[in-house]
Amino acid sequence: MHQLSKDICIIYRNYDNIDHLENILKLKKYCKNIKTKFYLSNDIKLSIKLRLDGVYIPSFNNKINYVQNYSLPKNFDIVGSAHNITEINLKLKQKCSEIFLSPVFKVNKSKKFLGINRFNFMTLNKKAYFIALGGISEKNYKNIGDKLYKMADIIKINNPQDMYLSLVSFWNNTEQIVLNSSEPMSTPRDYDNWVENLDDRENMMFLDTISYLPDDILTKVDRSSMAVSLESRTPFLNHSLVELSQRIPIELKIKDGKGKWILRNILNDFIPANFIDKPKTGFGIPIAEWLRGPLKEWAEALIDSSRLKHDGYFNAELVTNMWDKHLNKSRNYGHHLWSILMFQAWLEKK
Repeated sequence: MHQLSKDICIIYRNYDNIDHLENILKLKKYCKNIKTKFYLSNDIKLSIKLRLDGVYIPSFNNKINYVQNYSLPKNFDIVGSAHNITEINLKLKQKCSEIFLSPVFKVNKSKKFLGINRFNFMTLNKKAYFIALGGISEKNYKNIGDKLYKMADIIKINNPQDMYLSLVSFWNNTEQIVLNSSEPMSTPRDYDNWVENLDDRENMMFLDTISYLPDDILTKVDRSSMAVSLESRTPFLNHSLVELSQRIPIELKIKDGKGKWILRNILNDFIPANFIDKPKTGFGIPIAEWLRGPLKEWAEALIDSSRLKHDGYFNAELVTNMWDKHLNKSRNYGHHLWSILMFQAWLEKK
């Protein structure tokens, strides 16, 4: 048997009704030797009898009192798996302290996956440690690497205000990138904008309404449409519809971690489900590719290390490190670098 890292835990899953006791005992001995935790799936009685490190409760185990009927040894871990908010709540009732939540990313041709934002909302303020799982493969790990980094930052956050700020920000460390600076107060950063006795998700929607919509999306729509003399309309922002939406309970807006619940159900009567449930597709410009291709020389001149040090606005070492990682495709810092480049381009013409 190959040597495994001691940071890896092993879960033995046996659902075929065949006696695997010999294999279980071998794995127990092996895990003990390498100081790795060993869990048995869906058999709490045998896990306790063999003095294993804990038990793994799969998502299909829906027995609420599965654990309560047993006297648990000291430091006995209970971990489980879930795919939606209903299963999460069940695992919490089953006393799971750690929960595998999947699939976070697309698996094969399946159209059902959580995505980073849904993962964060589903785990917000839940009393368990969540482990993101599913959809990571040899073919796509480079493409989802930045999403994993973003998720890693957000998982560490313990309050909804900071989570929202992280979700709507490219820079979470402006003081590090901009020399001798402190970030000014803004609508998302002002926690006084959070309404008491309002669901955290509704508060985030409210902040979107007073900041992200007028200051970002609607501004871009207005400028781009007016540039070509085009009149654009936003029917979902009809004041009567907005007022109605504010009176609808959050439980009817988001269900099992899936948003726009009412709208989806209405569309089901007119549009095939595969058109509704497929991932959202944006229409952003390919900044990352431009900076590695046709705009590379232009960008390198603007963020040259000696130039940044001379200007004295940005941390030259940090910017250079980001630029190198962007060029070798280990990270996608396109939007981060673009904001710096826009300032440098403005400074050059000042």
